[in-house]
Amino acid sequence: MLTIDEAISKNKALEKDIRAKGLLTFADAILLGIEALKVFSELDPMFRVPPFGLLPGETPEGS
Repeated sequence: MLTIDEAISKNKALEKDIRAKGLLTFADAILLGIEALKVFSELDPMFRVPPFGLLPGETPEGS
């Protein structure tokens, strides 16, 4: 799994490549994703959902 910083870096490279190919709408969409990742990275950890957390009432055994 990528860290947020790694994801931002990879998306910046992708955005640059897509923009160079003239696909401006897609490049703008990638920029929006980068901005969302930046905002997410600044959120207080208490507001984050663990990636593989249990739902309320679930146990590790799946019941």
